[in-house]
Amino acid sequence: MSKPNPLLAKVRQLIDAARQRVVSAVHAELTQLHGHLGRCSRAGILHTLCSPSAPTHGAAAHPPARAVP
Repeated sequence: MSKPNPLLAKVRQLIDAARQRVVSAVHAELTQLHGHLGRCSRAGILHTLCSPSAPTHGAAAHPPARAVP
């Protein structure tokens, strides 16, 4: 039986840590996306006024709905 390779163990550790950071980043982005979509949906503006660059807090995030003639 051969000895464990410390370099290989370190590479595996680095890959696992990177994988966890990716999972955390994706989770955070999806959480922000769902929150943004929920705010737009509640404000009744999902169809036209909701964009990725729209503010996500304060009064500007929830402009009044426009009446449809």
